[in-house]
Amino acid sequence: MRILYATASLCPICKKRIEGAYVETDGKVHLKKICPEHGAFQTRVWEGEGFTEWCNNWRPETEDSPWCPEECGVCENHKNQTCCAILDITTQCNLRCPICFADSGRGEHMPTDKVYRCLDDMYDKGLRFIHISGGEPTIHPDFFDIVSYAKKKGFLYIQINTNGVRLAEDASFAKDLEEAGASCVFLQFDGTTEEAFEKIRGGRFLEIKKKAIENCDRAELGVVLVPTVIPGINDGQIGSIIRFALDHAPAVRGIHFQPITYMGRYFEGEHCTLPEMMNAMEKQTDGLIRREQILPSACDAPLCGFHVEFKRKGDHLETLQDAEGGCCCGSSGSENGISNLVKNQFHVKNRWSRVKGGEYASGSLMAQKKEMSDASFCISGMMFQDLSNIDLGRVMHCSVHVYKEGKLIPFCVYHNTRSQV
Repeated sequence: MRILYATASLCPICKKRIEGAYVETDGKVHLKKICPEHGAFQTRVWEGEGFTEWCNNWRPETEDSPWCPEECGVCENHKNQTCCAILDITTQCNLRCPICFADSGRGEHMPTDKVYRCLDDMYDKGLRFIHISGGEPTIHPDFFDIVSYAKKKGFLYIQINTNGVRLAEDASFAKDLEEAGASCVFLQFDGTTEEAFEKIRGGRFLEIKKKAIENCDRAELGVVLVPTVIPGINDGQIGSIIRFALDHAPAVRGIHFQPITYMGRYFEGEHCTLPEMMNAMEKQTDGLIRREQILPSACDAPLCGFHVEFKRKGDHLETLQDAEGGCCCGSSGSENGISNLVKNQFHVKNRWSRVKGGEYASGSLMAQKKEMSDASFCISGMMFQDLSNIDLGRVMHCSVHVYKEGKLIPFCVYHNTRSQV
């Protein structure tokens, strides 16, 4: 047994802050922690070689924030800025997914005037890139007005999280959404078989997803597929999801994998580790994507995610990023006085938004821009945390924040301690 480094975590029972450590035993890395009241816990986070190289000597900084996460909002000791802020405009949903981390259902819609006040406050805080979510945000009675308000307010990137039902039901919905100001759709997409959707979403939704993509394509509204990956259910469809996305590019801009986290409506089970995800991507695509091409997050902690960016050239994928550019947002550092945050945000905007068509002169700047945009394809992943594997060092470097009552709360803290925040 070898202790790799120490950190802080939470007890999965009482949710109190406790000490933890990453420990390597027989080629496996576990997060181990002990609660004085409830005993010892451990969770597998890595298998095989490469943990140290992936983390690149990254170490958590938790010693100066003993109140994390109880006073989260975020505090002055948080190590990162907000890349994209999430605003939940409803707790209602038109589905009842067995695995919902938000535990959405009947719920209620946020009053529209309150949504506007939230958007005003978010803008005043300097936020410009937002993610509108829920619940299912598209069923809010004033959904288009909200998107339009955000656009007119001056938000530069407006991402919509959706199950796609409304997009599929109404052929004009996607066009209305694009005209209201949406930049891109994050489409729940858990597999290429109806069996996967039946187990994860409680129904047969594959054709609905295809129709939603078709309607977004007509509206030239970019789509990012967002699969929740669950061991034993759809982890064998990672490759077919990638093939599906490539077959539907450039309407589909890329994929953002989200391995299952056990919170909300789904509490216990095995995690998909980073090596398992990367190995599956290589094996299930027959080497079209290779593990060595995939890079860790550079804007959050390395264990928080991965990223690889390609240019499509026929049946071949040409890697675009270098070793310094591996995250959902781009590389770290600053250049020519332009902050890392701004560069990262515009990297996301350019990648996942879609350049509109037009009568562009051959060889013109706009024609070249559209050609480059249509050829780009990105795969990323976010390893969200639950109470079994939450690492407060990772939390303190989080750039994905939920807006709630004037606070910006790291996503994993918000969804694991909602009764406290």
